[in-house]
Amino acid sequence: MAPTEATGDNPEPLSVASACALLSRSLAPLRELCVRGECESVSTRAAGSFFDLRGDGAGAVACLSCVAWASSGVRPREGRVLQVRVSHFSLFAPRGALQAVVSSARPVATEGARAAMHAHLLGALVLEGVLRRPRLVVPDVPTHLCIVTSIGSAAFEDIMHGVRARWPGLRVTAIDSLVQGPRSAGQLAAALGQASRLSPAPDVIVVARGGGAAGKLDAFSNEQLVRALVVPGIPVISAVGHETDRCISDEVADLRAKTPTAAVELALPASLAERQRELAQLRRAGAEAAARLLARCARPSGPDALALLAAGAGAAARGALAAARQALRARAGEARALVERRARNCRASLAQQQREARAAAQRALHRAPAKLRAAAQRVAATCLRRRRVELEPHRALARGAAGAALHAAQATLGELAGRAAALSHACTLKQGYCVLRLGDDGPVVTSARDLPDGARLTATLADSTLELVLKRARCG
Repeated sequence: MAPTEATGDNPEPLSVASACALLSRSLAPLRELCVRGECESVSTRAAGSFFDLRGDGAGAVACLSCVAWASSGVRPREGRVLQVRVSHFSLFAPRGALQAVVSSARPVATEGARAAMHAHLLGALVLEGVLRRPRLVVPDVPTHLCIVTSIGSAAFEDIMHGVRARWPGLRVTAIDSLVQGPRSAGQLAAALGQASRLSPAPDVIVVARGGGAAGKLDAFSNEQLVRALVVPGIPVISAVGHETDRCISDEVADLRAKTPTAAVELALPASLAERQRELAQLRRAGAEAAARLLARCARPSGPDALALLAAGAGAAARGALAAARQALRARAGEARALVERRARNCRASLAQQQREARAAAQRALHRAPAKLRAAAQRVAATCLRRRRVELEPHRALARGAAGAALHAAQATLGELAGRAAALSHACTLKQGYCVLRLGDDGPVVTSARDLPDGARLTATLADSTLELVLKRARCG
């Protein structure tokens, strides 16, 4: 039975396959459309390129999934604004995915909105010296790790699995935050501020998110977040996406991890087992050194004397070892207190320097608008020259194609002009015919039945006009 719409009290629903077929037939008239947008999520395979075309205006949210088969020759690039020709739309029924099949594309001589925003922010960070500041180093033996991400996500689970395998029992503080969407940048910046105020302070902060499309990683190139990544006295690791993903947070953070899993190796340079092996080796070396010392001090003056000497040496060694341990504990406490005082002083000094640097940067920005304009003009001129070089092969191809099209159009026009001349009344007049009118500007005479005798007529020949007077009409 043919599928119908569900109507009345006795609905007859469509099957999913029938609904997909109906939608495919509805899309059939949509052909040869010209669409402009910014490329993102480009995936190139042997069959062709799959990408999303997003509106290139400010705040654009519309997105169109596209495919350009290898035979079309279209090679989209991430962040490039393209004007594409959509030959038709196809519906992939197994997934219910709508795709626009692209037959051709040309780059638009403007930069994508996202790329322009990132370039502007990077330029401001360079002027302020944020990217040239000394980067902090992760301590050899961290005791407190802070993770800023979406708790329960795959990235969080990967990091926790790595921490449990690499350093069981390590103190970990996790701060939950959105990692995509319009509110994610503000939440991530607030979470970093919360991490810097923890007590005791963490030795390392990891900001992490799994991979995704370029549009889903926008929060990690947001100005509010990247400025919050500069935490005085605490190294910050940016672990966003996969190895090929690159955000401004990777440039600002103290360290950049290729993946959230790789961030564990950066935050914990050595595992707990490795540190325990090193400690065991040190203990064995100390015991061997003590044994060699006892062997040198021993004298062959009888077994009782040797046993007494060994017992005395052992007691002395144990006492010295206990004293050394106590001294080391005291020194470690003093060193810890000294490090904490210096860390507090360093944080206060860095905060003051940061405030002064921001104020100086603001003053410099107010004093140097002309330099900024000149720099912007130089950048624009460089981009324009680069675009001209890129467009020169396309321009030559366009000129050749236009010349060929013009030649074909001229030939077609000449043929049509010959046909028009052959079909015109002037050609008919040249063959011996004439046009007979009543009077000078009267109607064309098609029959002599209604003409009175003595009527004045005008005959138009191919090269002249005759004035005639009708004597008598004969109708046969």
